[in-house]
Amino acid sequence: MTSSSALDRRARSAAQFAAFARRALCAALLGFALALSLPATGLNAQEAQEAEPAQEKKPAVDVATVTVDGEDLFAVVGVSARPAAERAKDIAKRIEEVAQRGISTPTPTLQRTEFGTAVYLDGVYITTVTSVDVEYEGLDAPTLGKRIGERVAQAVEAYRERRSKEGVTASLVSALVWTAAFIVFAVCLYFCARFLRKRADNRTVEWVKKVEKSTGKIVETDTIVSTTRATIWMTAFLILVLGLYYYLSQVLFAFPGTRDIAIILLQYFTGPVLNILSLILNQIPAIIMLVVIYFITRYLMRLVKLLFQNIELGFIHIGGFERSWTWPTYRLATAVLIVFAVIVAYPYIPGSDTAAFKGITIFLGVILSLGSSSVISNLLSGLFVIYRRSVNVGDWIDVKGELGEVESVTLLETSLRSPKNELISIPNSQLLSSELTNYTRRGETAGLLLHTSVGIGYEDPPEKVVALLLEAADRTEGLKKNPPPFVLKKSLADYAVVYEFNGYTDATGAFPRTESDLVGNI
Repeated sequence: MTSSSALDRRARSAAQFAAFARRALCAALLGFALALSLPATGLNAQEAQEAEPAQEKKPAVDVATVTVDGEDLFAVVGVSARPAAERAKDIAKRIEEVAQRGISTPTPTLQRTEFGTAVYLDGVYITTVTSVDVEYEGLDAPTLGKRIGERVAQAVEAYRERRSKEGVTASLVSALVWTAAFIVFAVCLYFCARFLRKRADNRTVEWVKKVEKSTGKIVETDTIVSTTRATIWMTAFLILVLGLYYYLSQVLFAFPGTRDIAIILLQYFTGPVLNILSLILNQIPAIIMLVVIYFITRYLMRLVKLLFQNIELGFIHIGGFERSWTWPTYRLATAVLIVFAVIVAYPYIPGSDTAAFKGITIFLGVILSLGSSSVISNLLSGLFVIYRRSVNVGDWIDVKGELGEVESVTLLETSLRSPKNELISIPNSQLLSSELTNYTRRGETAGLLLHTSVGIGYEDPPEKVVALLLEAADRTEGLKKNPPPFVLKKSLADYAVVYEFNGYTDATGAFPRTESDLVGNI
């Protein structure tokens, strides 16, 4: 029955191994195709900079936008005598003065001057289309002047319309609509928060009951419920504040006198959000590539795990590869895969080409190099200990007076279980640099040779002493009869002859008890 279940387990493991191998191959092909179609932003930018011929950098153009009543009309370029912002401000002021003067339909006209093409509206000077404006827009002066005049005329009409009775009425209606929409939004948000709170309370109570039933431990239900409620209400409050912010912005934007304030409010929040969204959209190809690399690495890691599981079960045989090396080698292979995936994914990480990201990377590298010297030392020593096969699980060893059975050999430390059931952890660097006695590894002898010394006076005949020592060995369980034990005369002390008893034993794990019984029998 046991052999049948082992065969079934091996067959399932082999089938899983083959299935994952096919999936990993398909994922690798997909990732390779995407790698060809989706360029890395960081690498392409660097290649573009290297391939771009050296050119003189053009000075930045001073450009400002003419804004009237919250609407952008056209752009103007600054000159040496007048900056663009000052020029745009003056143009906007003149347009507003024209809009406030009359109620007739504005008519734009153009006039050629020595400085360029001047634009007039109802006989009032608005601006002059200069050579720098023409160069910036890429149009000839008459065409650009005509477009600016039409745009200004439309802005003046809209300015007057907003301040008419109909415009004020429309603003009030718009404000009321936004107010009603905000009230509905707040009420819906409140009821949604209550519904989620009740659902969360019920789910939390059910989860706590399951945990208490399975573990037998009492869980702090009140703390979990309070935390969940606070999270829900805090989220709802933040959403309400965000809605209030946009509600006030839209209400202020509906009235001409407060449009500037509304535009400022919208720019403070909406501008950064739109910039973030734009950056995210630009990084979508790199993010897709990171996702592909993640899934390929994940499949390869599972494939490697299945490979080593089959090695441990004995389904896959590799010449010279011991089973005790299986999981240490698996961890090494996993670490290599992760490092390789990080190297491949690094150019696709958003912001990896920035100076801040590089500075943080260097800082972390310095910290790791300074703080992990002992870890690296133990790691390298662990590799020598594992693959040199000086210590295996189950061996009885003695390291600097620490005697015990080896329970585990990892890349960083080796754990021993002492005869007193104490767990002793020895760093691999110490294990490699210290004298180590292995009582389990046998040479060409018949087992572990136990020995102890005893001093007997000169008046006792040596033959009798040897016979008594051999009799004590015969009464000691664990000592082998073949090869037989023997006694050596080690030295002549001042008042006694020192005899050394030697006997073989196969009970390596119990040799401290065997040695104790031998001494008691002697």
